[in-house]
Amino acid sequence: MEQDDVPIYQQVRDYNDFHTRFDRAAEISIIVKDINTLGQGKADTQFIKENMRMVLEMISPCESDIQFTTKMARLAALFEVELEQIKIEIEKPNFRRYNRIIKRWLNYRNIAYDPDMLTVWSNIKTLRNMEPIHSETDSLKLMQILDYFGQPKSLPIYYLNLWDEILDRFRLSLELFREILNKL
Repeated sequence: MEQDDVPIYQQVRDYNDFHTRFDRAAEISIIVKDINTLGQGKADTQFIKENMRMVLEMISPCESDIQFTTKMARLAALFEVELEQIKIEIEKPNFRRYNRIIKRWLNYRNIAYDPDMLTVWSNIKTLRNMEPIHSETDSLKLMQILDYFGQPKSLPIYYLNLWDEILDRFRLSLELFREILNKL
């Protein structure tokens, strides 16, 4: 069986993956900086934490449940910013959840957006909050998220591929958000 005939979650990774990972991490870092620059200028808000350690995490592959848990915690932490100006604008000062605040803000301003953008962020945070993924589980939510990220809905989990797919979808979601902010 040739490499192309093997499902992506079983393919062997090679040295070129480093360059792909590096390019993707650099691109995500640039998009985050763009989002925050636009956010400061148009909404007086930093939308996403800028974290150099997270960039380094994106470059390295994920090969175990322990690495995955750590990487998901750091990735989800990028959304842990105060959106006080947005809360004031949408008149919901007690509203605390990041995705809900962004969704209400976009709706309040009548801004069209792809709901998949928020689904990616929500799934990242859900994976971060789940128990470590190292044993068989029949958690429906886990299986739905694996399916969402194009992974087999069975164990074992191929962390290398899951992590790469999460980062690819994360990058696309950030691009969508940057486009929204550019249009304001």
